[in-house]
Parts: sequence; C-alpha cells; structure tokens
Amino acid sequence: RTDGTGQPVRLTSDGAWVSWPHWTPEGDRIVFAASPRQAGVDGGGVAAMGELRVVSANGGVASRITSASGGFGGATGPAGVSAATNGAPARVYYTEVVPNATPGFNATQTTALVSVRLDGSDKRTHAKITTSQALGITARVAPDGRGVIVLDRDDVYAFPLTDVGSEGLTVNFASPTVPLRRLTTEGANYADWGDGGRTIVWSFANHIYRAPTDSVLKYADATKWNTTHAVVSLTVPRAVPQGSVLLRGARIVTMKGDEVIDKGDVLVTNDRIAQVGTNITAPAGARVIDVSGKTIIPGYVDVHAHPKTGREMPEEQEWSIASNLAYGVTTTRNPSGTRWNVAWGELIDAGEMVGSRIYATGFPLTSNNAPIKSYDDALKVVRRYKAQGVNSLKQYL
Repeated sequence: RTDGTGQPVRLTSDGAWVSWPHWTPEGDRIVFAASPRQAGVDGGGVAAMGELRVVSANGGVASRITSASGGFGGATGPAGVSAATNGAPARVYYTEVVPNATPGFNATQTTALVSVRLDGSDKRTHAKITTSQALGITARVAPDGRGVIVLDRDDVYAFPLTDVGSEGLTVNFASPTVPLRRLTTEGANYADWGDGGRTIVWSFANHIYRAPTDSVLKYADATKWNTTHAVVSLTVPRAVPQGSVLLRGARIVTMKGDEVIDKGDVLVTNDRIAQVGTNITAPAGARVIDVSGKTIIPGYVDVHAHPKTGREMPEEQEWSIASNLAYGVTTTRNPSGTRWNVAWGELIDAGEMVGSRIYATGFPLTSNNAPIKSYDDALKVVRRYKAQGVNSLKQYL
C-alpha cells in the first residue's frame, strides 16, 4: 500500500522476517509467511520453521494462521503458499513435506498439499504429490480452487483438483492417475495463476509464457493451447573500475617461473594488470599507493568452492564472500549448488555486492532431477542449464 505521496507503507511491524505475500481472493487481506528472528544470530537469524499469518490490506496487527511448530516450511518453504476460495470461506493452501525414509539426491519426495481457513481451523489434505525431486516442490492452487500448478525440477505441471475425501488425491509423477499436464520441457523458474485463474503464467530466465487454463486442462497437445510468449530485456552495466593505480615497493610473486621481485611495482589500469616490474612510471592522474613491506601475489582461483550464495533473497552483503575476496580469492567455482549461485554472481558483476567472481554449475545432475534417456533429453537439460547462466555442468550419481 502507498500513502498519498506514492511512498510505500509498511503493513506489519512485529519484527518478523516476512516473505511471499499473497492477496486473499476478496482482496481485503494479505497472507504471508513469517519467521521470528533469533536474537544474537548474524543476518537476522531466520528461524528454521516459519508460520503463516494474515493481515489487513490496510495494515495492523497480523493474525497467526499456523504456528511455527505446525510443520509449515521444510524444503518447499513459504513459496508453496496460495490463497483461494471455491464457494466457501477463503482458505490458505500450503505444502508440507512428508518425511522420506530414503533421503538423498536420488530419493523421491512426497509433498502434501493442505489448506486451512484463515483463522487456522478446518485443516484438510487435498493431495499427496510424489515426485523425483528430493528437495520438494512448489504447488499453487487456482483462486477458484479447481486446479493446481506444480513447479518441479524446474518444469511446470498442472492438474485439476477434485475433492476425493480426507486423504486427498494421490498424484505420482512417475505414473499419474490424474490428467497431469506438463507445460514445459526446457525449464521454468516461477509459475502462478493469472487472470483470476483463467490462465497459467510461468517464467524461465527472461522469458514469460501464458496459456489459457481451460485449453491446458482440455488438450494434451500443447500446440492447441495458444500459448503466448514475451521476452523481458533488462540489462545493467557491468561494474568496471576506471583509471590507474600504481602499487609501489612490494615483494611480488610473479608466477613467471620462480621469479620473485623483492621490491617491485604493479600498475593496474581499469580492470587489468597493465605492467609488473621495477621503477614503473606512474601515468598521469594515477593513484600511487606505497605498499612497502607487503607481498603481492596473483589472486587465488578456488575451483571447488561453496560460497554462501544459495538463498533466493540475498542480504545487502553476505560477509563470507567478502571475506573470501579479502583473503585473496578472486574467483570461485561452485561445482554443486543452485541457480541462485548464478544470480548472486550477477549481483557481484554489477557491483551491487562485494565478493569473488562466481562461476557455478547449478544443481548437480542426478538420474532423478535430470533424467536422460535419449539424446534429445540431454539437449533439453543442457539448454535448460545454459539458459540460466551456468558455466559448466556436474553429472552426479
């Protein structure tokens, strides 16, 4: 909400870490996930488990829908939250990860789609969804409650939601007994309902797609959906320093064989080392820094690094990546992480965050999260990862 001058107005003020807000169907309240901060923990200390709350669209004291001990959270986190109504009082839908007896990269995962009324009462299970993604899924219910879209393994699926009793639907992606529609084959990062549930919208990298819900649920042939496609062009300048700096008088390890210059100079122009030697003449306008008594070495390249760059919502500055850079690690490669490694690397490239240069593989390829049974499957996997900006792949298990 904004005030009369167009400035945003904060709706909650209880100090909790708040994320993933959703309007209720009536548009008068907002459902969101909240995690109480833990005192004495760096970065705000988000609690491991969150809870669902609802607040008036005009702000005020939020009411608790589910408690932090009620099981909300887990691998799917608050991204599974959606609010819908189906001719009855509005309900909030969310996901709960069902404990798996055989966890691991190649394990299957069952996620329960449940809902409660906005006062926390009348909890129901609508579906139990089993996928080959050990890290859980994101599931969103249509505003009218008649369908579900699932984001699994970076692809989007949809199926109708019907009332079949207290246990809910059983949806196994390996052998579905419901009309399961796969909307994508080469990747999706986000998916949600549009136009009040009349369309399904998903995005992948800088591409946005929209398909009519009725067509998706009616036809198995994707060419009959009339899917629309838009490309978002968003660029920012890469952070490149300008000018020259002369570092004078250091002991320099050159990596030219065993050469060490006991008292030498390093000239840096813009973002490149222009010259290494002794008694270098400083260019006009260059900044000269006396580094006598110091030792200068080339930057370290850590090709098996796991910097803390795996959260979707980064803080203004992650201390650990700045610390790596301060100790001389100028380039890292994360051989097993998430697509957020790429996003954080872009923030560093743009100068929005301080840290080592980041290369990454994204999530490792396993026989479950990237099943490859043909050459075409392999191409789709490579295209999916490349489109999201990874520099190499890790084939694992």
